[in-house]
Amino acid sequence: MVLHFHFFAWRSQETSMFRKAFSRAHADPAPNADFAAYQVLRLAKAHLPGRATGDTLRLEKIPSNPDKPWSSTVFRIVGATGCVAFCKCAHGADARHRMAHEVTAAGRAAERLTHHPGCVAPRILHHDKRRAMMLMTPLQGATLGARLREVGADRVRRADFLERTGRILAAYHGTLALPAPLASAVQLERLRSPARSASASPAFAAICNRLDALKDVLLAPSHIRGHFHGDMNCANILVGRDGEVGLVDFERAGTGVLYPEIATLLIRVLCVAPETGTPKGAGMIPDDDLAAFETGYGLIRGPGFDAACLLSLARMFVRSKLLETGAQLTSHQARRRHRLIDIAARVTE
Repeated sequence: MVLHFHFFAWRSQETSMFRKAFSRAHADPAPNADFAAYQVLRLAKAHLPGRATGDTLRLEKIPSNPDKPWSSTVFRIVGATGCVAFCKCAHGADARHRMAHEVTAAGRAAERLTHHPGCVAPRILHHDKRRAMMLMTPLQGATLGARLREVGADRVRRADFLERTGRILAAYHGTLALPAPLASAVQLERLRSPARSASASPAFAAICNRLDALKDVLLAPSHIRGHFHGDMNCANILVGRDGEVGLVDFERAGTGVLYPEIATLLIRVLCVAPETGTPKGAGMIPDDDLAAFETGYGLIRGPGFDAACLLSLARMFVRSKLLETGAQLTSHQARRRHRLIDIAARVTE
């Protein structure tokens, strides 16, 4: 009897330890990079369509911004003929939920862009729900930021890239019924509170003063809603040599007002590749950039868009932690802060 009891107690303890170890390994592969790479290769070999049995696959981890901690890892899967797929692995307690949301959003994005030539989104090849991983088709091209830095002062090519960007955003955004305000009164008050600090950047305080003057425009429930991307930056837009434009990373996609997302993208374009020769009084977004984007997207100028530009700029100051004048910044943050202050000076002087 005693031996029998100890045997089952040992088996029960062994099973419990195994389950805990298995759960930790499959719920969050981030702490063990070798294990994550092993799982990615297994997923690729099992689900890549038309792959020859003898092909040798290797992984290339796509580097992320060191100043911004990400909750996911992206691998480029390379075969004998080049890149054959991408794999994204989500980490954290809500990894499975976030990955399921992104898979759904990416599928809807690909469906909306199907009927728009030159506009693409990655197609999901496989979704591993248990491990919070997805395998997707590769998109060819360099990021919008790389393309803009490549063309430099060539305004014709810069305008072409911005026009194509406007075209794919128009196709992705669409239009939903029931317009909405750009922000709520609570959101504006939270944004305004850091400006009251004595050590806050004068540029940020000036922006908040302008926002107070535009409160009626910001709170008016009359602004266009649609499908927003949620993380619209120059790294999530890919431009191919043949002119094809692609959107990636739909982890934060949803529905809501569209002007802040457009304003944020155009401000980030100026941070990544400032336009040369723009008159100082031309406004926050240079006329050439805005005209090129509107050629592909449609007319966006007006009080609502101007207010959205100020709102987006203020949020970028807050999210980038660039408010404190004496803060220790990395070289990347220092350059970003300098450019944001320069952009703010265009509308606050």
